[in-house]
Amino acid sequence: EINPKYEDSWNLLINYYMMENDTIGIYNACTEALEHFPENANFYYTLGIVYQNMDKKDSTIYAWNKAVNLLKGQNLTLASVIQGSVGDVYSSLGKKEAAYAAYDSAIVLDEKNMLVLNNYAYFLACDGKELQKAERMSAMTVQAHPKNATFLDTYAWVFFKQGNYLLAMMYIEQALANGGGDNAELLEHYGDILFMNENKE
Repeated sequence: EINPKYEDSWNLLINYYMMENDTIGIYNACTEALEHFPENANFYYTLGIVYQNMDKKDSTIYAWNKAVNLLKGQNLTLASVIQGSVGDVYSSLGKKEAAYAAYDSAIVLDEKNMLVLNNYAYFLACDGKELQKAERMSAMTVQAHPKNATFLDTYAWVFFKQGNYLLAMMYIEQALANGGGDNAELLEHYGDILFMNENKE
């Protein structure tokens, strides 16, 4: 039994359903909790995760945007993380401009959000857009985490898209040296970079 007058009671119930991996229970608890506490960002964030697991992407975006708006006056770092996730959902829907707008907003909230900086730079590189901006953002992630294979791969891919195949080779090899050899996409990038460096075999 819970006392619906207390937020902590709802948190305990939601956590219980999460431990039980009970998606319907989490959904019902979140929606009912929000009837009592409509200003609770955590309930919206958790609801968004449920929608994401149900592949209801529009509902995911709605719930997470509500969480972001509530968090802007409380926790900018967390708001930035969730806003970045909104960008990822838009990207998965092929809504690139909406994704880029979400990433821009996330960076305004937290200019050191490394995951957003990396993802934004990577998607810009894939689209061949604003490559100098992509390079600046990717450089920040590599400077902060010089042994992160994912960040190094993105940096290499930005240089590849700029036609700077020597720098692309240097950073993709660093990515491989730091554990990137188990990533199929990274290896595909390596193949493209090798090809453009006249190492066709």
